[in-house]
Amino acid sequence: MLLFGPEKHDEGAGVLAQLARVAVVGHCAELGGRVMLRASWPRVSGGTLGEGHEDSLSRVAFPSELHIDAEFELVTPHQTLYATNAVHINGKLRDMEATGTELKLDGGDTALVTTDDEPKARLTGVNLVMRDAYVGEHAAVNV
Repeated sequence: MLLFGPEKHDEGAGVLAQLARVAVVGHCAELGGRVMLRASWPRVSGGTLGEGHEDSLSRVAFPSELHIDAEFELVTPHQTLYATNAVHINGKLRDMEATGTELKLDGGDTALVTTDDEPKARLTGVNLVMRDAYVGEHAAVNV
């Protein structure tokens, strides 16, 4: 998770958040076996941390609301499926240590399609508990 205070972005006051390098592995017989849900690299999963008026990252009061419009992909043994739109996930960040933070789908589901826009599945629920999570304005992307 990357966080950007107002001095690092041009969208006014508030802290922006970005979900990066998230991958969850599971099994789905209908899609051919082992699958991986991941945050898309080309489409940024962006959002906010805090109340939206903070003038720096150090002004965020914890626990704090975290809202992300997540762009997900589902990798199957046969192909990668792409969510047709972002899904809203949210949770509370207890402090700058994100490990243990739970993020849940808030709102509707979305179709998962092939590169030819052929519907193959639906993403109907997301419940992520972050492990070995790094957060901050200097979180290394290569960890």
